[in-house]
Amino acid sequence: MNCLWSVSEICYDDFAEKIVAAVGKREYFSGVFYSHTPDVSYRLELSIAIYRDQKSGEVVDVAFVWWDCTTIVEDEDGGQSFMPNDFDIDRLYELLV
Repeated sequence: MNCLWSVSEICYDDFAEKIVAAVGKREYFSGVFYSHTPDVSYRLELSIAIYRDQKSGEVVDVAFVWWDCTTIVEDEDGGQSFMPNDFDIDRLYELLV
């Protein structure tokens, strides 16, 4: 079965929250994050450059150096299938800046 899985707003919010917590005050970060729903898991691997206001330290921009979001579906026999999804990096950007 081949289909395009839809990434929910809850998943984007979950990823953004985890990224902000992991980045802290860094100006560059590379890592892997997971978000789970009852039916599926999403794995986001990314490397980002973080640009901050020099005075306040607030994030003013981020640049995605590399990213990949994978949908992981559990098979009935306990195996995993990796499926395409409609992940929108621009949506994640909006939550980070």
